[in-house]
Amino acid sequence: MIADKVPGIQTLSPQEKLLLANELWDQVEADQSDQPAHAAIIELLDQRFADFQRDPSTAVRWEDFKSRIDGPTVSKKDITFTA
Repeated sequence: MIADKVPGIQTLSPQEKLLLANELWDQVEADQSDQPAHAAIIELLDQRFADFQRDPSTAVRWEDFKSRIDGPTVSKKDITFTA
């Protein structure tokens, strides 16, 4: 794990770790904004929008999509491993 290679991370409080994660995410996001969108992604989005314009019934409401991807929350304690 990368965190094991960085001195001091293990001693941070949960709040400090969350702040660090947010700062790292902000840096990654800023770095990504400098990159142009990949041509294949733009092509895919254009195709999907054209599909929607041809047949709007293919669209999914945001609330339905979000509930589908969120699904039930599973905590680590609920997961069992078998050999």
